[in-house]
Amino acid sequence: MDLDKAFDTVNHDILLHKLDIQYGIKGLPLSLLKNYLENHLHYVVINDSRSEMAKFTCAMPQGSTLGPLLFLLYVNDLPLVSNFKTIRFAGDTVLSLSANSMHELTTKIIKNLKMWTTG
Repeated sequence: MDLDKAFDTVNHDILLHKLDIQYGIKGLPLSLLKNYLENHLHYVVINDSRSEMAKFTCAMPQGSTLGPLLFLLYVNDLPLVSNFKTIRFAGDTVLSLSANSMHELTTKIIKNLKMWTTG
């Protein structure tokens, strides 16, 4: 499994929880980070048509120095709380598991993703 466009996979609630619980970021600094993540509106333009503005619960603002740092804090515990073999480089993360059947592999992936996202 390759987390393509990795910054787009960051769940704000999970990241904020990790920043609070795992990294001890609380109070005003956590509120500032929450504001940074959640108060961005996005829209899509195709030809001359523009979509409605929408907030996203996932995705990092890109083009900043803070985005890569927050992403690394988001995935930092992945090898510690799951059985995934992980290869990480900058915004690229590759996760691998093996199994004897597709059903077993699917079950392992779901279990490990749940372990990671719930801490």
